Amino acid sequence: MTPLKAGRRAAQLLEMMQLLRKTVHTSMAIPHLHLKANLTLAQMTVLGIVHAKGPLSMHALAEHNQVAMPTMSEMVGRLVRCGLINRVPDSQDRRVIQVVLTARGKKLFDDKIKLAQATMTSLLKGLDDREQVQIMKAFETITHLISKSTQERKRPS
Repeated sequence: MTPLKAGRRAAQLLEMMQLLRKTVHTSMAIPHLHLKANLTLAQMTVLGIVHAKGPLSMHALAEHNQVAMPTMSEMVGRLVRCGLINRVPDSQDRRVIQVVLTARGKKLFDDKIKLAQATMTSLLKGLDDREQVQIMKAFETITHLISKSTQERKRPS
């Protein structure tokens, strides 16, 4: 494949990924009346990371999200005020603050994921089995490429 074709396809792929991201985020953006405002995608990402990985230090959370500590501290502060996460001292080193999901945060995240899954299910229903398998294989390939690229960047030179 020529570099020009690869570049065009990369641009098209990025556009498609942005559309998918926007679709999923929009499906999760149904406001919860008990919150004063809807959560941003970045805040939902923080909830998702803590949901998946369990308690994390502020430093690890900022590093995982590739943001500065003040940015993460502000984001975590808002989530604490919403009652979705708590800051707790680390049991081994009280200087370290761990971020943990509250029951309310877990329920909110689980509810939002169900909404996103319902949206994706609705979209996939419009496709036959062959088309659904093609999409799954394409995403598996993309995931593999991203994973491989990430591992290569982490290797020491």
